[in-house]
Amino acid sequence: LRDIQKASAFFDQIHSLGVLIALDDFGSGYTNFTYLSRLPVDVLKLDGQFVREVITSPRKAAILSSLTKLTHDFGAVCVADWVEDQSCADALCKMGVDFAQGWHFSKAQPLAYWDNNPFPRHVAHVNSASLEKREIDSDAVHPIRS
Repeated sequence: LRDIQKASAFFDQIHSLGVLIALDDFGSGYTNFTYLSRLPVDVLKLDGQFVREVITSPRKAAILSSLTKLTHDFGAVCVADWVEDQSCADALCKMGVDFAQGWHFSKAQPLAYWDNNPFPRHVAHVNSASLEKREIDSDAVHPIRS
């Protein structure tokens, strides 16, 4: 985003129409705290570089735990990417991460696969302040806590 003010105004407009705003790969590259503090974010997708080492790196676990709390303090929900096994999913659940996606739930499929198979949809009601009574509809995001 080159112009955070224009982006914020645009996001406010589409947000007012009921569109949920997700910030992807938070914690890497160009997604930073300025975006989080100035954009109407409903969903924060935590970058896989932290998630995949949540069991083996206390520092990355601390970062994820802090980002999860911050996300909830903003009234948003968090999605963890790169969840590759049940122990990772369990650790994220204990931290309060709302949703997870990764190979633990489903391997990537070639586009032709979807020609002959129904496209899965997982819908969950999220009990955070900004998303209460709304639905998140996604093909690869799984609730990891009840």
